Amino acid sequence: MILKYQDLLSQVKEIQEKIPAGSPIQKIMSSTRYVSFQLRAPGKTFFLYHGRGKGHEGLWLGDSVIPSKLRCRDRYLEYLRKKVSSGVYQSLDIAADDRIIWITFVKQGEVCRLGLFWKGRSLYFAFINETTGKIYRSWSLKEEEYGESYLVSFDSIREKKISQDQKSDRIKTITELLKDEALEVLVPESINKLKKKREKKMNAIEEDIKDLQAALSMKNNLLDNFQERKTHENKISLGRFSLKLKMVGFYQQKDELFNWFKRLSKGLSHQQLRLEKLKKGPKHDSQTTLELSANPPFWRTAKKSQHNHSKQSENQYIIIQREGFKIGVGQSAFGNDQLRKEFAKKSDTWFHLKGETSAHAIVKLETGTALTPQIIEQVGEVIARMSGIKRESFELIYCQVKDLKSVTGKPGMVTYKKEKHFLCRMENHL
Repeated sequence: MILKYQDLLSQVKEIQEKIPAGSPIQKIMSSTRYVSFQLRAPGKTFFLYHGRGKGHEGLWLGDSVIPSKLRCRDRYLEYLRKKVSSGVYQSLDIAADDRIIWITFVKQGEVCRLGLFWKGRSLYFAFINETTGKIYRSWSLKEEEYGESYLVSFDSIREKKISQDQKSDRIKTITELLKDEALEVLVPESINKLKKKREKKMNAIEEDIKDLQAALSMKNNLLDNFQERKTHENKISLGRFSLKLKMVGFYQQKDELFNWFKRLSKGLSHQQLRLEKLKKGPKHDSQTTLELSANPPFWRTAKKSQHNHSKQSENQYIIIQREGFKIGVGQSAFGNDQLRKEFAKKSDTWFHLKGETSAHAIVKLETGTALTPQIIEQVGEVIARMSGIKRESFELIYCQVKDLKSVTGKPGMVTYKKEKHFLCRMENHL
């Protein structure tokens, strides 16, 4: 439902009369179409709803929270929970000439305002912190200094025309609107799709169980009559499942076969448990398993900077040519990752200072060249110079590149295994 200006005006007046100032803002919930603020007044809990746009525009006062089967989460809800939840409601106002609502509240001693504006079937919002003098607009890219009246915060995007529309004959209650949403969003066709998907999964699991049971029925026969397999006949197949024996010797191979049956037995138990859970069905009504997507407000996001991308595309590592080998050295965290991905091979050797922050180095040996202590000392000298180390001795760790693993979310950082240690003495190099 789309509330006209006169509709909103009457809704605001009703809410102003009913919700007293000083009511704590508790839980904030959202459906695909509406957001609710739970406010606790003495002896009464109110639910203040606003539409998320796309044909659901306005403000309503309700007596209950959004039903669990309709709830969903998105970026807008998380933003409201961060900025508004745990605040204390002060007032609700409407602009004199447009569908702009202002909710004023106090949070952690700071006076804040949340502005809502429905335009062109989209919801625009603004958040003002009067105490810090900052304003964030959903159609802007960043938080800005706030040095104006909050009443003109939406002027840059609205047409300055006084609304003259008439009031609707009847405004639906939020309870009716949520029922409409449930009928339209939780459609039977979607539920049937979920049921068919569950049945398909159950059929696949039942087939797996049959195949596992058939394979396990051969366990005693195979173990009792087992004979050592030669290299050319070391594969055992039971239907869909097969085992390639890696060990040599009767007892070792029989132990491999026994452990294989043990794994098959665990797989059978796991599949039987999955089937049992699927047969019981979901814990709640099947409608709650639907993945709901909320109507997003108009929210501009920053585009990735092409300048930064081109900067990262440049090589941030250097290559030093020595007789019989090359040393690659990263010049930044990003350069360390580049070095491993672009310069190194799995058989190359990676070097780093033990227990200290330092440049990463990778040595690529030419054919016929071996990794000698003299080469390692040269690598140590390069790492020390690039890392600003001026001691006469320090310890290096090194391993093959294939024994490195990058750390997700931490550029330039790696974990390693099978490392070796080397004490560098730099008396002849410093």
